[in-house]
Amino acid sequence: MDSLLEILLELVLEIGFQLFVDVGSIRLTETRGRNRRVPAFVATIGFAALGGLVGGLSLLVWPERIVGRGLFPGASLVIGPLLSGAAMHFWGRRRRAKGRRTTQLATFHGGAAFALGYALERFIGVR
Repeated sequence: MDSLLEILLELVLEIGFQLFVDVGSIRLTETRGRNRRVPAFVATIGFAALGGLVGGLSLLVWPERIVGRGLFPGASLVIGPLLSGAAMHFWGRRRRAKGRRTTQLATFHGGAAFALGYALERFIGVR
Protein backbone atom coordinates (compact mmCIF):
# COMPACT_ATOMS: atom_id res chain seq x y z
CA MET A 1 0.00 0.00 0.00
CA ASP A 2 2.85 2.39 0.83
CA SER A 3 4.45 1.75 -2.54
CA LEU A 4 1.22 2.56 -4.36
CA LEU A 5 0.74 5.73 -2.34
CA GLU A 6 4.33 6.83 -3.09
CA ILE A 7 3.84 6.22 -6.81
CA LEU A 8 0.56 8.16 -6.88
CA LEU A 9 2.01 11.11 -4.96
CA GLU A 10 5.07 11.30 -7.20
CA LEU A 11 2.90 10.91 -10.28
CA VAL A 12 0.67 13.84 -9.28
CA LEU A 13 3.72 16.01 -8.67
CA GLU A 14 5.37 14.99 -11.95
CA ILE A 15 2.28 15.54 -14.08
CA GLY A 16 1.55 18.85 -12.38
CA PHE A 17 5.05 20.08 -13.14
CA GLN A 18 4.83 18.79 -16.72
CA LEU A 19 1.58 20.67 -17.30
CA PHE A 20 3.18 23.80 -15.88
CA VAL A 21 6.19 23.42 -18.21
CA ASP A 22 3.98 22.69 -21.25
CA VAL A 23 1.75 25.72 -20.77
CA GLY A 24 4.71 27.92 -19.83
CA SER A 25 6.62 26.85 -22.93
CA ILE A 26 3.66 27.65 -25.14
CA ARG A 27 3.29 31.09 -23.58
CA LEU A 28 7.01 31.76 -23.96
CA THR A 29 7.07 30.80 -27.64
CA GLU A 30 3.98 32.91 -28.30
CA THR A 31 5.54 36.00 -26.74
CA ARG A 32 8.93 35.48 -28.40
CA GLY A 33 7.44 34.60 -31.78
CA ARG A 34 9.37 31.36 -32.14
CA ASN A 35 7.72 28.22 -33.39
CA ARG A 36 10.68 25.96 -34.09
CA ARG A 37 10.33 22.29 -33.20
CA VAL A 38 13.35 20.16 -32.48
CA PRO A 39 13.47 16.52 -33.59
CA ALA A 40 11.41 14.21 -31.33
CA PHE A 41 14.48 12.21 -30.29
CA VAL A 42 16.30 15.35 -29.13
CA ALA A 43 13.20 16.60 -27.30
CA THR A 44 12.78 13.25 -25.55
CA ILE A 45 16.38 13.35 -24.28
CA GLY A 46 15.85 16.93 -23.14
CA PHE A 47 12.68 15.99 -21.25
CA ALA A 48 14.47 13.08 -19.55
CA ALA A 49 17.26 15.46 -18.51
CA LEU A 50 14.72 18.02 -17.26
CA GLY A 51 12.95 15.26 -15.31
CA GLY A 52 16.28 14.25 -13.77
CA LEU A 53 16.96 17.86 -12.80
CA VAL A 54 13.54 18.19 -11.16
CA GLY A 55 14.03 14.81 -9.46
CA GLY A 56 17.37 16.02 -8.11
CA LEU A 57 15.79 19.23 -6.84
CA SER A 58 13.03 17.22 -5.17
CA LEU A 59 15.74 15.43 -3.18
CA LEU A 60 16.51 18.76 -1.51
CA VAL A 61 12.94 18.81 -0.18
CA TRP A 62 12.48 15.05 0.36
CA PRO A 63 15.91 13.42 0.78
CA GLU A 64 14.35 10.05 1.63
CA ARG A 65 11.52 7.99 0.24
CA ILE A 66 8.31 9.99 0.31
CA VAL A 67 6.12 7.29 1.84
CA GLY A 68 8.38 4.40 2.80
CA ARG A 69 10.17 1.40 1.38
CA GLY A 70 7.06 -0.43 0.13
CA LEU A 71 6.92 -3.89 -1.38
CA PHE A 72 8.47 -3.08 -4.76
CA PRO A 73 11.29 -0.55 -4.57
CA GLY A 74 11.82 0.92 -8.01
CA ALA A 75 8.25 0.28 -9.19
CA SER A 76 7.99 4.00 -9.97
CA LEU A 77 10.64 3.48 -12.67
CA VAL A 78 8.07 1.54 -14.69
CA ILE A 79 4.63 2.59 -13.50
CA GLY A 80 5.36 6.33 -13.25
CA PRO A 81 6.56 6.81 -16.84
CA LEU A 82 3.70 4.72 -18.25
CA LEU A 83 1.01 6.62 -16.36
CA SER A 84 2.65 10.00 -16.84
CA GLY A 85 3.12 9.36 -20.55
CA ALA A 86 -0.54 8.39 -20.88
CA ALA A 87 -1.66 11.49 -18.97
CA MET A 88 0.45 13.82 -21.10
CA HIS A 89 -0.74 12.12 -24.28
CA PHE A 90 -4.33 12.71 -23.17
CA TRP A 91 -3.53 16.34 -22.28
CA GLY A 92 -1.92 17.02 -25.65
CA ARG A 93 -4.68 15.30 -27.63
CA ARG A 94 -7.34 17.26 -25.76
CA ARG A 95 -5.59 20.60 -26.34
CA ARG A 96 -5.04 19.86 -30.05
CA ALA A 97 -8.72 18.87 -30.42
CA LYS A 98 -9.64 22.33 -29.09
CA GLY A 99 -7.29 23.97 -31.60
CA ARG A 100 -4.68 24.93 -29.01
CA ARG A 101 -0.94 24.63 -29.41
CA THR A 102 1.10 22.03 -27.56
CA THR A 103 4.73 21.20 -27.06
CA GLN A 104 6.38 17.84 -27.54
CA LEU A 105 6.06 17.34 -23.79
CA ALA A 106 2.32 16.84 -24.37
CA THR A 107 2.96 13.46 -26.01
CA PHE A 108 3.38 9.97 -24.60
CA HIS A 109 7.12 9.86 -25.20
CA GLY A 110 7.66 13.37 -23.81
CA GLY A 111 5.73 12.71 -20.60
CA ALA A 112 7.22 9.25 -20.13
CA ALA A 113 10.78 10.51 -20.67
CA PHE A 114 10.32 13.29 -18.12
CA ALA A 115 8.84 10.87 -15.57
CA LEU A 116 11.61 8.32 -16.15
CA GLY A 117 14.30 10.95 -15.61
CA TYR A 118 12.55 12.13 -12.45
CA ALA A 119 12.02 8.62 -11.06
CA LEU A 120 15.53 7.47 -11.94
CA GLU A 121 17.13 10.46 -10.24
CA ARG A 122 15.07 9.88 -7.09
CA PHE A 123 15.74 6.14 -7.15
CA ILE A 124 19.51 6.69 -7.39
CA GLY A 125 19.67 9.68 -5.06
CA VAL A 126 17.37 8.58 -2.24
CA ARG A 127 19.01 7.43 0.97
